[in-house]
Amino acid sequence: MGTAKHSSFAEWKLLVTYVSRERIEQSSALFLRICSAGLGYIIIALAARITTAQGFSDFVLLMSSAALFGGVATIGQESILLRDLPLVVARGNHGFRPLLKRCLIIAGAGLLFFAAVGMLYGYHSLRSSDFEILGVLGGLVVMSGLNELNFAIQRGCGHTLPAVFVKEIAWKLILAAGLVIIAFGNAHPNATLLGWLLLVAYLVPITVSAVFVARAWYRTPQGDAAALSEYPKPSGVAFFALNFISQAGTQIDILVLGIMSSVSSMELGAYYAAQRTIQILYLLPYGAAITSAPLIPLAYSEHNPREIVRLSRQISRGVGSIVLFLSVVMLIFRTEIMSIFRPEFANYAILLPVLALGPLVSAIGGLHSLVAPMCGMEREYSRARICIIAAGTAAKIVLASQGLLLGIALFNAFEAIVTAAVGVLMARRRLGVWIV
Repeated sequence: MGTAKHSSFAEWKLLVTYVSRERIEQSSALFLRICSAGLGYIIIALAARITTAQGFSDFVLLMSSAALFGGVATIGQESILLRDLPLVVARGNHGFRPLLKRCLIIAGAGLLFFAAVGMLYGYHSLRSSDFEILGVLGGLVVMSGLNELNFAIQRGCGHTLPAVFVKEIAWKLILAAGLVIIAFGNAHPNATLLGWLLLVAYLVPITVSAVFVARAWYRTPQGDAAALSEYPKPSGVAFFALNFISQAGTQIDILVLGIMSSVSSMELGAYYAAQRTIQILYLLPYGAAITSAPLIPLAYSEHNPREIVRLSRQISRGVGSIVLFLSVVMLIFRTEIMSIFRPEFANYAILLPVLALGPLVSAIGGLHSLVAPMCGMEREYSRARICIIAAGTAAKIVLASQGLLLGIALFNAFEAIVTAAVGVLMARRRLGVWIV
């Protein structure tokens, strides 16, 4: 009897320890992402203040182009690493080297191709498209893609907080420090100088992280490519589509506005400032969801849908309440918030509360964007999202051609509702239960 009681107590103690550790890790990752959003806000405010409206609009296009093209340049390999590395680590790391090698080869080819695509877009959209700034843009696309890969490797190996710090905080700290120095020096940099600063900010933490990845490589067994047959099929095309959709949801507005001659530099800068402010809200559900991402395939493989539901509803109720409160705050202080960037941006303050509807819907949807792709329905989910983003992009092009910034913001809210509904319904079909 005593042994049974001791065994039961030990099991409960282990469970409590696991749950506590999980909550601490999720809370810490969420805190880092909130800090990241705050840093991003400071960066954009500083950049808007120290340069001209045209220089700021070009810098905006550099950042958005690097985020979109860099995010898809990995051909979905970071999503595959995020899904498969936890399984590899749990089984003794025998497939670590073959998996990493395959993903890096595919991603390397994609990085080179999309760097060229990014430079081509920059040639047609940047107000000052000389060879130097186009070269910087190509480098930014590569660095952005490597940043995504590094995050997936670190997170897949269980190093959640270091992964989030490097991806979200480190490069922003370097960039913010550089902008502060420029601001105190009363300099008025152009977009090219700001682009070089952003490139260096990416390069330093990625180089440091590469040392740790190399050390992990040499500590793992040689492995055999045949070991990869034990894991789910790569589905790189499907994950590539999902990554494009994910990045397009944030960046496509800016890229569409940037290439339209009917949109002024002031309008582009104001829309970007509002959108970046709203990212503070988006990062709350995203941060909680991406922290839970590796737990989804593990729970699904153990036929434990209730664990997935628990994780999803935890985000839907907890994070959703926080996002709702912050949305109301932004509605009340919208003019003051937009004036922080440039006084002229206050004329576009109505964009803030309208754009805030997107992250609110995303938070209420819980894990709507991850359950289907992480549980074997990535192809079906990607097809649905492609249809949504294609229709959305066409509508935004029409609206942007007329200079209707508010129309684009309203359409973003509608698009968020449809996206969340599709994710929840597909999760219901796969798991047999509602995740919200």
